[in-house]
Amino acid sequence: MDYLGDIQAFLPGVITAVAGLVVIVVESLKKDSPFNFWITALSLIAALIVSVQSLGTNLDTAFSGMLVYGGPVAFGNMVILTGAVFCVFISEDYLKGIGHYYGEIYALLLFATSGMLALAGSNDLITLFVGLETMSICLYVMAGLIKDEKAGAESALKYFLLGAFSTGFLLYGMALLYGATGTTNIPEIGAAASTDLLFLAGTGLLLVGFLFKVSAVPLPYVDPG
Repeated sequence: MDYLGDIQAFLPGVITAVAGLVVIVVESLKKDSPFNFWITALSLIAALIVSVQSLGTNLDTAFSGMLVYGGPVAFGNMVILTGAVFCVFISEDYLKGIGHYYGEIYALLLFATSGMLALAGSNDLITLFVGLETMSICLYVMAGLIKDEKAGAESALKYFLLGAFSTGFLLYGMALLYGATGTTNIPEIGAAASTDLLFLAGTGLLLVGFLFKVSAVPLPYVDPG
């Protein structure tokens, strides 16, 4: 395995993940350090530049076919990183305004971005699951950012429980698809698509879990009052 080549292929995700670790270290040394904002912003911009440079390259695989990179994947990375950069630049004033400026939020944002980048380039069900869960776990924590308010703790708990429930659907769907096709490679699963009941059930369960995880199909709002 070409480890350096694989790291280079997933360089935007590596940059954001390493930056997230740096933010945690800085936060442990100095609580709510202003450096966390700049570390996060600069690392996301660096990852965005790398993605722009690979925009015109052809699609190729890395990590033994578990990830794809280049071309459309680079465009997807650009969309994710652009959104993350805007989130960072509007977050500082907002967090200070509500009196909850926590340095950890930047580490969570960076790790969530790494998960999204892995999700955008996933070429295997295993990679898709790892990227999706990395993103989701960070979002569970961020939902309960305002710890001293009941609504924040309640939303984080509900999101976590429903997310764990949807993970069961996701994994069961992956298991059925593997049983129906004998592979977890997404292109090979697409090539082996059939009207077999096992394949259709696996696809349905996978979509239920995936659509909830990415909030494509939100649940009805229930007024707690």
